[in-house]
Amino acid sequence: MWRYRDAIPAGAAALLCAGAALGQEKGFYFYQRVEATANELAWITRLEATAGYNVNRYLGFEAGVPVYFVRPQPRIKAAPAVERADGLGNVRVTARLAVSTAAVDYFGAATVTAPTGDEDKGLSTGKVTWDWSSHFERSFGRITPFGAVGVANTITDTPFFVRPFSSQGLVTRLEGGVRVGLLRRLSAGALLYTIQPSGEQTVISRLLRGGPAPPLAPAGRGRRRGVFEQAPRTVGPAELVRERGGAVWISAGPFGIVDFQLGYSRSAPYALDSLFVGIGANLGSLIRQRRL
Repeated sequence: MWRYRDAIPAGAAALLCAGAALGQEKGFYFYQRVEATANELAWITRLEATAGYNVNRYLGFEAGVPVYFVRPQPRIKAAPAVERADGLGNVRVTARLAVSTAAVDYFGAATVTAPTGDEDKGLSTGKVTWDWSSHFERSFGRITPFGAVGVANTITDTPFFVRPFSSQGLVTRLEGGVRVGLLRRLSAGALLYTIQPSGEQTVISRLLRGGPAPPLAPAGRGRRRGVFEQAPRTVGPAELVRERGGAVWISAGPFGIVDFQLGYSRSAPYALDSLFVGIGANLGSLIRQRRL
């Protein structure tokens, strides 16, 4: 089966986690991943343990349990209503489909989450969420252009941007980019993305609790600050979460069972520049190697 692990995926982070299992014809797998995003508002770390089963080389199922650690930056931590947030996120189940043809490689993931996170901390919206993501790519030597589309009732965290809020409301996600193989286990990539919401949206901040807060960052950072910087919970029109941005990264898998990503992303409407890092370990492969 084709490899997906070196890509930064569309929408659900489950797509990247699932990449650890690609290549297994059938059987169980276990994957552990840490993702962190740092910007002038906060350092947010997301740790997820994943266990799954490949029915065959095309179809698989998995469950993931995420834990969040939200650390506001020191210069905003003293502001009223700003608090750190630690705790369990929304437990998910995902069905995956992978098809490789001469024309294109396709990877899809359908995810449903249960509202197991703390709504007051912004780790959940208190409702069941769903996400359907499709990724297409084709390689031309070392160069692999790709595109992705996703539809969901929430804005799902991605490896390049663990967001400082949770949301509820219909959104469509589009991504396009390119990955370039540099060495055998080293690649670089870039993408552009847009999030187009529809209808009423609910935004729950992972930074604020208890009441309204003054601006968490100077107005000069951008023309628009997110509502998650101004109130713990906001319900309003689609414009609350409309977004566009991009990311660049390098990805390495030096030991086969471990993958690593380091990069930079920017959210244009929020004027947020972020550094991100991701580290994943295919624990199933490690266990099998030790048994050998």
